[in-house]
Amino acid sequence: MRRLTMLREVVLPQAARLSIAPILNISLMAIKQTSYASVVGAWELSFAAREVVERTLAAFQIFLGVMVIYFLICYPISLLANYCERKLSFDH
Repeated sequence: MRRLTMLREVVLPQAARLSIAPILNISLMAIKQTSYASVVGAWELSFAAREVVERTLAAFQIFLGVMVIYFLICYPISLLANYCERKLSFDH
């Protein structure tokens, strides 16, 4: 078997199985540890929420909204990571 064929048909599928789930988990942790708004280029989401709370004194509603935004970002990625872990897991 040629080297390129061996890499494409043997090594790459094994590497994909082992690496896709951890890559998704790392990206989920990166999203949790940083603010989505800062990635887009706006203010950090929690800093902006704090400023709005100082103006409106509606802390519960504002931080609940921030929590919902983070949840809507992180939950689908978490589901995708779980799906990939189950789908690509090895049966030993």
